[in-house]
Amino acid sequence: MVWFAVTNLLSLLRYYMFQKFEQLQRGRLVDSIWARYAIATSLASGVTWGAGGFFLFAEQSPAHQVLLVFVITGICAGAITTLSAITTAARGFVILTTAPIIIKFNLVGDQFSFAMTIMSILFVIMILVSSQRLNQTIRQSLEFRYQHELTERTISYLAQYDDLTDLPNRRHFLSTLRQEMAKADRHRRYGAVFFIDLDRFKSVNDSLGHAIGDELLIEVAHKIRERLRQEDTVARLGGDEFVVLLPEVGIDTMNQLKRLGIRFSVDDFGTGYSSLSYLHQLPIDELKIDQSFVRNISSSPENEVIVDTIITMAQQLNLKIVAEGIETPDELNYLKLRQCDYFQGYHFARPIPFHQFCS
Repeated sequence: MVWFAVTNLLSLLRYYMFQKFEQLQRGRLVDSIWARYAIATSLASGVTWGAGGFFLFAEQSPAHQVLLVFVITGICAGAITTLSAITTAARGFVILTTAPIIIKFNLVGDQFSFAMTIMSILFVIMILVSSQRLNQTIRQSLEFRYQHELTERTISYLAQYDDLTDLPNRRHFLSTLRQEMAKADRHRRYGAVFFIDLDRFKSVNDSLGHAIGDELLIEVAHKIRERLRQEDTVARLGGDEFVVLLPEVGIDTMNQLKRLGIRFSVDDFGTGYSSLSYLHQLPIDELKIDQSFVRNISSSPENEVIVDTIITMAQQLNLKIVAEGIETPDELNYLKLRQCDYFQGYHFARPIPFHQFCS
């Protein structure tokens, strides 16, 4: 009973260690430590099974001896399928499990025992050779899997990052930009995008060589990155072109420009990227009604409603109104009645060369 309890306890311990190992962050040091644990528990299991074979050996009962040999060899055959990944563990378990019963057969000394000794030794040799071959197969399989995963990670990395500077590449930057734009729109925030290139970079490559040019690009990437906040993004678009994405600074820049006397208009209001949220988030001075709403306004009830709404809203927000694309007197008169501030379109003049405009 004690032997049976110890055997099952060791099996439970090995299963517990396997589960813990699967939950750990893998690494060379961790793998090395747990490999030693696996070897130690495997050797302990071998000693336990070997002791069982030794003490349960019935010298006067060949039938009992054969049954015991079948149990021991079956245990060894099953063990190498899980232990062969670690050669020391597999060899130690097989030798410690089978050696005691081989010794017992030798001590009996009759012809039957001698035959069983030879068979047991041949079995041990066969199982050790099989274990070695299985170990090689496992190693090759793991090496192939590792190389495959490494290749996949490399391909995935190169698809998103520049291999020279380790900065995000164009694809990664555009993906980040789309995410930040969506986030900014959702939270009503703004950012800025700066494009940076290096003057006379081609001269560096031509005069000093591409190796020096690469070192320059790496140093520039490092200098830009170390001067940005963690939430900012810097990417290399290619060649000597870099781009920087800064959140929540665009609105500040516009305010600084407005203090210098610069006025801001929202062009083509009501279409494209023009959003109602801009009206209270940005320091806007005027709205330009898109010509698609002005055209045929006197005969289109839908356009009348849209234009009237935009003008009323702008007046309530103290914004000036510019109507684009006026081509007929009816359109001009309609907009004058609604107290539109400024007008432009072919009704006043068509585009002309600069020298004619000056004369």
